[in-house]
Amino acid sequence: MYRSEPPPEPDAEALAELRSGEIDIVTFTSSFAVGHLAQMLGGDVGCLRKAVVACIGPVTAKTAEEVLGRRADVVAQEHTVAGLVRAMREGFKIAD
Repeated sequence: MYRSEPPPEPDAEALAELRSGEIDIVTFTSSFAVGHLAQMLGGDVGCLRKAVVACIGPVTAKTAEEVLGRRADVVAQEHTVAGLVRAMREGFKIAD
């Protein structure tokens, strides 16, 4: 079963790190998550320009492109969290 709920109150320190460019990789496991991050950032998604954007699948990647205005750098072939991790490891050539 899958249930989408609004995220908890955003962590102010994490948002500050994201806004300042300290976050290297942002992962999305759903289109819902893309929208909520954009909402938490008040629509100012420019801070994500330098971060690697990794998506669990093509639907989420399409939403990221529409909402964030940029293509995903990594898109998992297997649409699971394990598949997303594998895609990032392969994309960055990280050995097991």
